Amino acid sequence: MSNINQLSSDTTPQLSDQIAIWNQNSGQPRKASLSSVLALLQSALTLPSGILSAASLYGLRRTQAENLALTTLPAVVAPYDANGNSIVKVGGQALTLNVVTGLMQATRTIQALDFWVALDGSLPNPRVLTLQVQTGPVGGTLYTSEFQAVKVGTGVADCYNFAGVLQNPNNVNSVINTGDIIQLVASADQATTLAINRATFVVQPLDGV
Repeated sequence: MSNINQLSSDTTPQLSDQIAIWNQNSGQPRKASLSSVLALLQSALTLPSGILSAASLYGLRRTQAENLALTTLPAVVAPYDANGNSIVKVGGQALTLNVVTGLMQATRTIQALDFWVALDGSLPNPRVLTLQVQTGPVGGTLYTSEFQAVKVGTGVADCYNFAGVLQNPNNVNSVINTGDIIQLVASADQATTLAINRATFVVQPLDGV
């Protein structure tokens, strides 16, 4: 048998390829296809914390009332509760959270992420509120997601919510680059005040913790 260091490298193995294994039951060497090894791993893999072991949640939460002055230009929804900045992380380190500025910042390249927004509050009638998620470099051009909430204020308590998948088409392969910020912003059709009772902004990277 060849020494492993004498073998040529195969950088494109196929599921039908064979590998050598030691069969514990028979005490003999055996061969197994990569497809059978994959099937074994898929059937035996368990995640102690469910899907959160594979993709953490990162979130900013506000539970105290706050008035946010709005214009036609997007304003970052902030601040958030200092004791509620981390909803679930499960060891995840892909994003940092700032409860004062309302910014999340990528600590690595992120291929894409899911996000959820829920805001309870009120806006004077007939002002129109627009909630959006933006991402991009600090001080640079920000991309505004096409997922958004647009709603006419009623003057009484209301709920504004939306969800989507966030990428940045301004970057190569639409990834979110290391150092890019992610923020929830609000604007109105003209100057007004948004009375916020509660707000939650949650994201989940789709490529790992």
